Amino acid sequence: MSGAPQQADALSVGIVVYKSDLALLGVCLRTLAVAVRALAPSSATVYLVDNGPEDWSPSLASFVASLAHEDLPYRLEVLSGHGNVGYGRGNNLAIGRGGAQWHLVLNPDAELEPDALRNGVAWLRRDPSVGMVAAWTAGADGQAQHLCKTYPSVAVLALRAFGLPFGRRLREAYDVPPDPGPVTDVTGRLVSGSFMLCRASALEAIGGFDPAYFLYFEDFDLSLRMGRTARLLWARDVRIVHHGGSAARKGWLHRRLFVRAAALFFSRHGWRLW
Repeated sequence: MSGAPQQADALSVGIVVYKSDLALLGVCLRTLAVAVRALAPSSATVYLVDNGPEDWSPSLASFVASLAHEDLPYRLEVLSGHGNVGYGRGNNLAIGRGGAQWHLVLNPDAELEPDALRNGVAWLRRDPSVGMVAAWTAGADGQAQHLCKTYPSVAVLALRAFGLPFGRRLREAYDVPPDPGPVTDVTGRLVSGSFMLCRASALEAIGGFDPAYFLYFEDFDLSLRMGRTARLLWARDVRIVHHGGSAARKGWLHRRLFVRAAALFFSRHGWRLW
């Protein structure tokens, strides 16, 4: 984080990529372009943080070059050469860079609805105590993804990490039930890092992501830490489609990373078995 002087009504976006699906990344950047136009910020910069291996970086460079003819409403900058430093540390390279007032943490496999940013920033402008707005999220199949969570137990995370077919009640209790109104206050709850629209000053005040997390739980940790100093909202009118999968569907390496990060999370915030 650079600590640059803040630019009023400017937007920065951090997207960490690691051998990402470039077709999905293209969808992400184009739907982001539509959303940025609707927001009409004073300026906008998108940072692609390249955590990929050296043999993949040329593919990303070619992809970025292919966008040169498109009329994008933001400056696109690739941050590379640092290697695979992890998701949280990678995002920290973009936070505070350029001094934007609003900062969006975004996954490369997310699609934004056209008014997602405009509506999200409206919630931030409406109440200075709000530090983050989370998105109402659907999967590629159109089914709702409940990505705002209550504080987890070891049992429910085991069910999640290993894709076990039982424990439905535990899983459902893990999801935050949305309020019937336009917004749900999720302060003190857990928010997915697929879309975190933040007041940059609130994000920088807590030091961004904890670099001790390599992958998984860095977003939950950040949610809890920000919730001590600012409000977190989950807004129905801020909508995205998320194509990501769970650790259980990504193989044993991701399961091991998930378990390691879970142990760190519980050691920092308190253990709960059931």
